[in-house]
Amino acid sequence: MAFLQTLLQTPALATAFVVFAIYVLISRIQTWNRLRHIPGPIAAGWSRTWLVKSQLGGKLPRDVSDVCEKYGTSSSLPTFILVRLRRLD
Repeated sequence: MAFLQTLLQTPALATAFVVFAIYVLISRIQTWNRLRHIPGPIAAGWSRTWLVKSQLGGKLPRDVSDVCEKYGTSSSLPTFILVRLRRLD
């Protein structure tokens, strides 16, 4: 609460905060736009929460395998992480 009061009382700080928030939003949209043609979970295209949740739960390999089964051998995980599986026959 003290942060918001300080933010509202200081116009320069408020402006910097808004500019930073807009920058983060635009960079997320650009990242998503570059990778939107690659199939994958929708939440994984916007945030790394999906990856962190799977990793902390100890089931990342199983979740990545499930994503590849559902979306194909080339799948998109959280921003800039692409999975490409090949069979070695």
